[in-house]
Amino acid sequence: MDKYRFVKNIYSKEIGDKIKGFLSAETIKSLKEDEYAINGDVLIGMEYRPDKISAYYYGSIEYAWIIVAVNTTKGIEDLTLGKKLILPSVNTINMLGVNNAI
Repeated sequence: MDKYRFVKNIYSKEIGDKIKGFLSAETIKSLKEDEYAINGDVLIGMEYRPDKISAYYYGSIEYAWIIVAVNTTKGIEDLTLGKKLILPSVNTINMLGVNNAI
């Protein structure tokens, strides 16, 4: 994953529809500072696999890209065994309008 790893269809409050876009640094900061976030770890078999991490912690793979956006600087290469994770709450993800609306 490179500098384009945050391109997703996201909901734009300004236009009231889904658009292609990048998550702003401010949005990523808000997700990292979510008071309802839980802490987790990259477990055995989940290394470099945000989809498996998302399925384990959220019960769905749809938040894999949020895990990468919030917890890495280089992309999935940062998701090594034992890495501490910040897992924003689904409510916060939806409230910020960054739900995985593909």
